[in-house]
Amino acid sequence: MKTFGVIPAAGLGTRLSPLAFSKEMFPIGYQKYRGSLRPCPVSQYLVESMKLANVKDVFFIINSSKTDILSYYLDGQRFGMNFSYLIQSKSNGMVHALAQATPWLPKQEDYLITFGMPDTLFKPDSLYKSLIQKIKDKPNADIILGVFPTKAWHKLGMTTLKEKKTDFQVVDIIDKPKVKPETDYAWGIAAWTSKFQKFLSDYVKNYTDTNELVLGDVFSTAMKEGFRIYAVKGESYLDTGTTEDLSKAIEKMNKTGGV
Repeated sequence: MKTFGVIPAAGLGTRLSPLAFSKEMFPIGYQKYRGSLRPCPVSQYLVESMKLANVKDVFFIINSSKTDILSYYLDGQRFGMNFSYLIQSKSNGMVHALAQATPWLPKQEDYLITFGMPDTLFKPDSLYKSLIQKIKDKPNADIILGVFPTKAWHKLGMTTLKEKKTDFQVVDIIDKPKVKPETDYAWGIAAWTSKFQKFLSDYVKNYTDTNELVLGDVFSTAMKEGFRIYAVKGESYLDTGTTEDLSKAIEKMNKTGGV
């Protein structure tokens, strides 16, 4: 079964504005390039995590102003991957962006999707590999979430888990709750089946509310309709979309050597 990566990067980055480039290209830490150290854009850590899981084909969803992302990543050959770019012409949110990939995915065969936000950092780097293995090992699983311990419960999608032998089944997701829930885990990355990708696309087509769709709410609706969601625990997760969290990420990279 083929696995595709989908990376939504069409957001305007207003929480960091004014910024002279796409927030996904903000340099955090360093990479080895042609024998020397060079700045590494934050989004590259997500790309390289997908590569570790043998994800070769990736769709970036961008808006028409984010040509710096395309100019940097090009066709993906430098990473041993294949990159394609889809333009989100309206600023109607991440869930709509994910649905844009559906027409370009296989019609007559099953596939898997790996998803992550390109302005986040997480550990371990190999977590996508664990998510993909879990969804292949569990025939009844539709979605596998990478969940992380967090104190920033008011900023993330807090995820309640029910332990079943060696598995963690997701039983509830609350996006940016106003009151601290009992769980200490938030979801940050995901892998899902073609069945859920179709569900998500249909959900978008039938959505008439003026409020922006939230992916956690789509997960919750899918659970109510019988989709099975499980989780794999990661070590750490940091969203760099605000000045405060960006400063934390830079400080952390400086302490660890930034490579």
